[in-house]
Amino acid sequence: MLRSLSSSAVLILLLLSGWRLCEGETYRSHRGFEWKFPTDGNSTAGNSSLGWETSTGGNSTAGNNSLDSDCPTNDNSTTVQSDHGKVNRSLQWKFPAKDNFEDLPTMETLTQPFEQHLDDLGVLLNKTAAATDMLVPYQRLGAKMYKALDTAVTYDEAKAACEADGAILPTPKDMATQDRLTRHLVPRLSTSAWLGLRLDAAVEQWVWNDGEPLGGWTQWGGGTECELEPLVEWVPSISLEQEDVWIKPQIQPPMCEPLKCAYMDAEGIWYKAACDSKANGICERPVPGCIPERLRREVFRVERNSGVPVYNTWQKVGSDSWAQWNVQEVTVELFENHNSVLKLVFDGKGTDHMSWFSPDKLLSAPWTDLDRPFFFSIKGAQKTDRRFFIHGHYYGCAHDRGWLAVLESKNPPCSWERPHGYTNDDLPIILYSTLLGRVTWEQAPYDVGVADFMTVSILECP
Repeated sequence: MLRSLSSSAVLILLLLSGWRLCEGETYRSHRGFEWKFPTDGNSTAGNSSLGWETSTGGNSTAGNNSLDSDCPTNDNSTTVQSDHGKVNRSLQWKFPAKDNFEDLPTMETLTQPFEQHLDDLGVLLNKTAAATDMLVPYQRLGAKMYKALDTAVTYDEAKAACEADGAILPTPKDMATQDRLTRHLVPRLSTSAWLGLRLDAAVEQWVWNDGEPLGGWTQWGGGTECELEPLVEWVPSISLEQEDVWIKPQIQPPMCEPLKCAYMDAEGIWYKAACDSKANGICERPVPGCIPERLRREVFRVERNSGVPVYNTWQKVGSDSWAQWNVQEVTVELFENHNSVLKLVFDGKGTDHMSWFSPDKLLSAPWTDLDRPFFFSIKGAQKTDRRFFIHGHYYGCAHDRGWLAVLESKNPPCSWERPHGYTNDDLPIILYSTLLGRVTWEQAPYDVGVADFMTVSILECP
């Protein structure tokens, strides 16, 4: 690193060269430097030549190696050559009058502003890296992102850890969200996981971390509603034998302290617990730029007894528009009396209008036995016109078992395709299992639901 020269070092170099330093004269060498010691504070520039000139009273004298110079007898400065303003090696040293070399700026001083910019840039890069690292552990599931905290902590500790990331504890307000967590995230944890749900004692109501009250859909299991803590009161008693006094415990009726926090187990079942208990955590945050309420939209609808050809209509809608949509998630939903009775959610990323409806893309479903269905496709069984078909192997009409079927054949081979007195006038007919698993269509007709209409909705995110 360059440093300023002390006045002693400069003087020694000049004297060894045979120079006589006189106030008011300029001395210049063509090998690097031109030094001027003015009496009025003027600065000196330098280039790099060994030749030198001095002038007294306006007369200049040239020379090569003879370095002696007479000092002028007046206050005029000695001017060296006529190219004083030129600098050959981009070095220019400015000295104050006389020999005040100790006040010269050092390289550290000159570079401080630049180093400050570097420091500011480093801070910015660190902040950017920290923001990126914050998102790295998060996994996208639908319109939310989640991160597992596989450390057993109290409710408040888990909540604080999530809030440090700008997130909250999970808020599964419907079966689809709960299924995503149970399927993809909870298995990674060593114990149960806290829910972003807490009892507000003031209003005696459970409230989500985002401030919304607990709605109609819940997943509560069994367990206790409160924590029993017997109160032991110590009262004096008198011994009749020794007439002394001793203390004995009196057990009072147990007090029931309400359990104010909630967690979910590996099956996604909710339980109430004391907030100072310990469980794992899951942090939830929205996908940047993705607002489900604004971006989810219906793109297809099948109504019972509308007579609309289901497969051909979907082919036209999907093949014309799917590539133009930025599909992230697809939802198939069935309705009766305008109430949702069944919902299937699929991962739509990287799919076409047919491939999203598959077991590999399924994110959530109400059935627990969807392990290896024989049919799982929109096209379904082409010969029998069974569309959006989720079904097992065929073992004859009486033993057919499945989960979902949208029927549009006017000549069905099996009687189960016309349940509850429905006829061809009701086509298309939308059948589904109301059980937690597959249903044997013909043998359990009362476990077969018939929907009024079915919708296909997509979630688009930038």
